Amino acid sequence: CAGTIFPQKKLNRTKAKHNYPILQKGVGNNTVLGNYFLERFDGGVFPPAGWSVQNPDGDITWAFTNQVSSYGIGTGSVWMDCYNYSSFPQFDTLISPIISGLVGGLGDSIKFDIAYAKSNLGAETLKVLLSTNGGISFSTVLFNKGGDALKSTNSNDEFIPNATQWKTFSAGLPVSVAGNNCVFAFVARNDFANNLYLD
Repeated sequence: CAGTIFPQKKLNRTKAKHNYPILQKGVGNNTVLGNYFLERFDGGVFPPAGWSVQNPDGDITWAFTNQVSSYGIGTGSVWMDCYNYSSFPQFDTLISPIISGLVGGLGDSIKFDIAYAKSNLGAETLKVLLSTNGGISFSTVLFNKGGDALKSTNSNDEFIPNATQWKTFSAGLPVSVAGNNCVFAFVARNDFANNLYLD
């Protein structure tokens, strides 16, 4: 569930899909539950309410798919069709709505699930950037991985993940989020190698 924010709490592992019990299917998409912001990408509407996509070259970009969902739970995810994206390198960005009320520091984090097959033809990368001024600028890099550090498996064939080919990543939020209108940007760098999925 990309864009899930965890202010001020540490929760016990209770679900197979995630390390937190708050994410239960059927609660809704793009939802605030108490102090938690959730985006499951299960609704079929893309981008979800408040989200946006930057696609500078007007070609392949972030899109919804109902073929796969992280760890086989749910009805969809978002993906970049990098296997067929022959114009490279290109940078496509999925941008969250404004999220306020964050505190930062210990306990505050963003968690998301990735499925990516590294090909020996190249390596995609994913960055997660933070804006604390409502999306005017993104000055903090929360996450930056590619190739072996990002992969959940290896394949030179076009990648469609099964339920076991996902990884959960998290990144702590700095104290600079406190009192600010925060926006998160998921920036995929295409290398014309293989597909990247986010949930």
